[in-house]
Amino acid sequence: MSTTLKVMAGFAIGALAGAAVGVLTAPDSGLKTRKKLQKDAKRLAEDVSEKAIKKFGEVKDEINEKLEEALEKGKIQAEKINKTISHN
Repeated sequence: MSTTLKVMAGFAIGALAGAAVGVLTAPDSGLKTRKKLQKDAKRLAEDVSEKAIKKFGEVKDEINEKLEEALEKGKIQAEKINKTISHN
């Protein structure tokens, strides 16, 4: 598991643990507590979603760079083979 995924998982687990403690110690009524939890859960989901989208973009960019490098190396090798064949 990558470091980023570990951090995101730790963040999510910590948020859930914090929410659980908040529910158990909440002085508000059940309705207020549920609304607050829904708001907090929505915010957490948005944060995780934003981070996942950002990480996906980073990984996509890295894959594209590696693909371009591999294609360039392939072109160079093909040119070398063509030169070798044409000289024989």
